[in-house]
Amino acid sequence: MQVNNQAITSQMMTHDKPLELKQGEIYRATIKERTSDNEATLQIRGREISVKFEGRIPSEDRVTVQINHQSERQVQVKVISEGSRVETGTVNRQTEVANTQQALRSLGVTNPSKELQQAAQIILDKGIPLNKESVQDLRNFIEKEKGTIEQRLNTVQAIANKRLEVTTNHLRSVNEALNGRPLNEVLTNIAKELDPNFQVKSSQAEVRLERPVSEHVREVREQVQREANVQRAVEQVRNEFISINRPQGELKPSDQLKQMQGTVQKESDFQKAVTLLNNQIEKSLFEQPIKDLLQKSISEAANLQSAGRELAARQLLMKTFAGVEPQVNKMDAQVQSEVQQYLINENFQTQQLSSKDFLVRAVTEKLANAQSEFKNLQREISRNLDNIQRLNEAFKSQAISQVKPLLETTIKKLDYAILKSEMMLLTDMSTEKKLMLASGQLADAKRLLSKGNYSEANKIVQEVKSLIEKLEFKPSESKVQHFITKEELSFTSRNGSHLLLQQYDEMTRRTAIQEPSARQAFEMVRGLGLNRDSEIAQVLASGKQSQGDGEPNPNMKQALLQVMKLEEEQGRVSQQTTQALANITGQQLLSKSDNNNLQSMFLNLPILLQDEVKNLQVFVNSRNEGQHVDWENCNLYFLIETKKLGEVGILVSATDRNLSLTIKNDKPFFKERIEPLADVCKEKLKEVGYNITSLNFTKLKHIQRSQDEKTNEQSERMTPTFTEKGFDFKI
Repeated sequence: MQVNNQAITSQMMTHDKPLELKQGEIYRATIKERTSDNEATLQIRGREISVKFEGRIPSEDRVTVQINHQSERQVQVKVISEGSRVETGTVNRQTEVANTQQALRSLGVTNPSKELQQAAQIILDKGIPLNKESVQDLRNFIEKEKGTIEQRLNTVQAIANKRLEVTTNHLRSVNEALNGRPLNEVLTNIAKELDPNFQVKSSQAEVRLERPVSEHVREVREQVQREANVQRAVEQVRNEFISINRPQGELKPSDQLKQMQGTVQKESDFQKAVTLLNNQIEKSLFEQPIKDLLQKSISEAANLQSAGRELAARQLLMKTFAGVEPQVNKMDAQVQSEVQQYLINENFQTQQLSSKDFLVRAVTEKLANAQSEFKNLQREISRNLDNIQRLNEAFKSQAISQVKPLLETTIKKLDYAILKSEMMLLTDMSTEKKLMLASGQLADAKRLLSKGNYSEANKIVQEVKSLIEKLEFKPSESKVQHFITKEELSFTSRNGSHLLLQQYDEMTRRTAIQEPSARQAFEMVRGLGLNRDSEIAQVLASGKQSQGDGEPNPNMKQALLQVMKLEEEQGRVSQQTTQALANITGQQLLSKSDNNNLQSMFLNLPILLQDEVKNLQVFVNSRNEGQHVDWENCNLYFLIETKKLGEVGILVSATDRNLSLTIKNDKPFFKERIEPLADVCKEKLKEVGYNITSLNFTKLKHIQRSQDEKTNEQSERMTPTFTEKGFDFKI
């Protein structure tokens, strides 16, 4: 599956952009060819430019020049300094320092500090120009910005590696993303200022039915008909709708299974865990064969624990739970179907309000369009795969030139469906996993075809075709609920404050109320606003109209911008809103497409962890395949601080879809606690086409330090180092 990197602003699309040289700017350059005594071809930022020197051409090839004048045919430059080389041919660093000092003096900085010289040298070494304005911005940042000097220089290095223009906005935004207050803290504080009673809570365990659905619906309908105010009525519908619950003793079968898995993972006393499991199985809605299998597994686990093999006992139980999960999930289907029917038909269709009528039409139309879109995709993919099969059989080893483009088109269609189509906002996780697996299998077929192994490639194509044809569109209960809630909110007139609170609540609870998936992760990034600028640019370029003030998708950045416009809230949350916006903008800058064969990204994602919002930092290093992240060959590092385990780091290295996992933490017995859960995660990753080659546990902190150094140690560990190859996270 290809992952398109769109977390960029329209101003950041710099591919194939001509080099703009401005008068007064200073560049590091290399003389490629001398054409006369004062004319030569210089290489600046990878581009060759014809220039005319003020005076004679320097004898050294490496020079620092200032743009004096530019015409259509030629650029006139002045030599600020020229580099010298030691015998090995490498640049003499002392000379480079002297050249940097000379460049700063020429831009009006007479006594540059050592730190400013370092920052300027980092910038110039990457081919980024400096002028009087950018040097002043750089100086103010180095001397006055918050954080340690190491953090500030690291920010400058990040700016340079991304080839960003040196401006106050860029420096502050990137620094805020890397070294500022955690985004979850800033957003939570803003929400509390706007509404002191605001609280984000997981609703995953709150979906209960205390009374029959029809009784709830009847009561809601009567409330709505009594309420003359449409806006307030819709809010009542929403509140009552969310309050429809099921008693804990009547959880869905899949929820009951998750409860049992949690018992094994969290209960430290194994004997107590066995007692709890026996009670949970007895009260469960499982079919008798599943109950018998689980009871047998508990007996075997108890024997292992008696023999002193408690870890093996817990692993056996987790493996058994994973084995029965598909059967248990099927038992949910009838319940989900009933809930969807009531949600759409009973809860809305019989009401007599115009907004309600619009809502039911929107929901019904959304589901109908999604099903139609799914069937069209199914037909098109099947037709393409059938054509690929016939071409393979007809031309065999000569078929690659005809088959490869069709295969690539099919893979792109599948990937687009997973990440961009409307239907994936409603379908269940099982369907999404199967589509992801199909995409990965077709990528395998493409590789086999390139090697001339057309028979094996044809076999995979046949398997994928069979898989696609068997798929059925099954809306997910939680996703339908989520869509209805969003549609209801669109009827009410909300200012920036209400929009921000709603967006923060929706964004953080997404991981708790929906199954984890690729599309969910993508929507989380969109919800933060990291794709906002590029999506608006695409809408404007296409000439299409978007809903809601030109915004194609409601997001946190949009909400923050609206809050900043409101005068009554400027005094309370202005500074924190600026911090949050800078953090999001910094993430966009650090995740923009690179102009080389490597791609790095950085994300701060607020997520809900046991009714508390935490900050998940994500670092991505990958090969750059035409603005696509190579998901089969990349490195990801996740860092989050938890209440019970402290900081946890997870390093994921993917090579040709073979995964190496390293989990890092400093708590004693961490491995024993997490290993059973990690084994379950390994099975989940296999379902989407990854092969786990190794799983390792290490300490997060390698060097023990004194108590006085702990604060500095933490800030150092939280800050990534930037290199030409992307993020180097030292732990």
